[in-house]
Amino acid sequence: MWSRDKLLSFVGRFFIVATVTFIPWIWIGKFYILLVAHVSRIPLAIMGYGTEVVTGGEMGVGILCRGKFIGLADAHLANFNIIPFIALVLASFVSKERKIWMLMVGLTLLFISHVVDLVAHFPAFLASSKPATVVVDSIGIVGASLPFLIWFAFSWQDVFGVRTPAEVEVKRKKKRVHECPICGVRKVGIIAHIKAVHGDDAIHEEEVLKFLEENPELRRML
Repeated sequence: MWSRDKLLSFVGRFFIVATVTFIPWIWIGKFYILLVAHVSRIPLAIMGYGTEVVTGGEMGVGILCRGKFIGLADAHLANFNIIPFIALVLASFVSKERKIWMLMVGLTLLFISHVVDLVAHFPAFLASSKPATVVVDSIGIVGASLPFLIWFAFSWQDVFGVRTPAEVEVKRKKKRVHECPICGVRKVGIIAHIKAVHGDDAIHEEEVLKFLEENPELRRML
C-alpha cells in the first residue's frame, strides 16, 4: 500500500494538475459540450426526437427540440468531471504507456456517460418518462464519483501494492544472479554491471544481444 509520503505526493500532484488543466477547460469545454450535443442528435433521431443544435442568438448555446430549448451554455462548468479524471491519471505513479491507456478508456467512458445523460433529458422532460428521469438523476449522482471509480479500477493494484503473478515472476528474475556475457563475472543487476564496467555501447555487442535474447525480462532494465 502507498506510504504516507507517497500519498501526500499524489494528492499534491493531483491538485496541481487539476488546477492547471481546469484553466484551459473553461475555453475548451465549450467545444466539448458542442461535440456531445452533436453526437447526441444521433440516438435522439433514432428515438424520434428531431433536434437542432443552437450556437448563437438570444437563447445562447443549446438544443432545440419540439419547440423546447435545453440550454448548454454553462454545462461544461457544471459537469466537468473530465478534469479530475485527467488529474488523477497524470498524478499516478505509473508508466507513460499505462497513463495513455487509462486516458483513452476513461475519457471514452466519460464521454459516453455525458451523451447518455444529455439524451435522457429529452424523454425525461418532454415526455415525462420515469425511466429517463431515473437515468438523469442517477448520472447526476454517479457523475461526481465516476472519474474516481474509473481511475481506481485501473490503479487499485498500484495503490495497494498488489502484483500480478507475471509481475512477481519478472521481479524475481530481475533479482537472479547472471553471468556477464563479456567478462564472466556473476552478479545481481547484470545490466548495471555491463554498463558500468564495459560501457553503454557494450549493450550492442553481439554476445550481449544474444544474452538479452535468452533473458528477455532484462530488456526492461535497459
